[in-house]
Amino acid sequence: MIRNIIRLLIQAILLQGLGRIFWPAVYIQDFASAVIVVLVIAILYKLVYPILKILALPINFLTLGLFNLVLNGFIFWLASSLMGTAYFWISSFFYCMVLALIYGLAQELLKKIFNPYRSDY
Repeated sequence: MIRNIIRLLIQAILLQGLGRIFWPAVYIQDFASAVIVVLVIAILYKLVYPILKILALPINFLTLGLFNLVLNGFIFWLASSLMGTAYFWISSFFYCMVLALIYGLAQELLKKIFNPYRSDY
């Protein structure tokens, strides 16, 4: 339980930092909004992403998995549209894909840093 809360806060800090880096294109109001956005993104990844992945399986097969970037960008765009422009806003779909790519890479890096004793091989 505590581990999940810490992971949520770290992801919110990461998203807040990415919002500051891509500031003209990505807007996050404050840290509380970042926490809510991370929760919305997590819910969308649990509920919507598996359905999208099954529907996009033929396209994903043809593009050798590169279409996953578009699906991840769509999840970020959907989170942006659900949150409203007052709290979380992304200017274009391109920035949704870039943000999803960097967010995913940073999550994997943080997972490796904070869980060094786990054996994945």
